[in-house]
Formats: sequence, C-alpha cells, structure tokens
Amino acid sequence: MPPVGLMKVFNITRTSVEITWTSNEETTTQIEYGTTTDYGALSELKEDYTITHHVVLTGLGPNTTYHYRVKVTNSDEEEYLSSDYTFTTLV
Repeated sequence: MPPVGLMKVFNITRTSVEITWTSNEETTTQIEYGTTTDYGALSELKEDYTITHHVVLTGLGPNTTYHYRVKVTNSDEEEYLSSDYTFTTLV
C-alpha cells in the first residue's frame, strides 16, 4: 500500500482549504473528511493515477476543526486509507 508523504494543508479560509500530498505509487486522488473521525464527506474522486495529488475542499464551516484522511486506490484496485489528520478553518 502506498505511504502518504509530503502532506500539506494551505490556503485555509473560512470555508475552504487546499490539500496536497505525494504517494510512492500511482493512485487515484480523494479525501474523506468531516468534523469527527466518522468523516461523512468525500471530495470528488479523481480517477487518473498519479503520485502527486491536489484536492480543494469547499463549503466548509468557519472556525471548525475537520478530520481528514487520504482515501485512494491503486491500479490493482487495492484501497488505501491514511492516518487521521486535522485542520481548522478561519474565524
């Protein structure tokens, strides 16, 4: 399974955030996120296989802490879920 590296969260606003990461093998690109570790929401699935990933999450609530994790699949249809990470939107 592909380890996730160089995870970066940037351009945090009251309602959006950008997340980038790399993987050591080509996978799809998707983030599972929510206000708890039950997550509950998914970013749009990008089905092109790549090792560099970029997701923009929008429609977030202001001054809210979100949990997120990488949810991807490689070309062998093996799914990978990363560890849990968090970010907080601006007030």
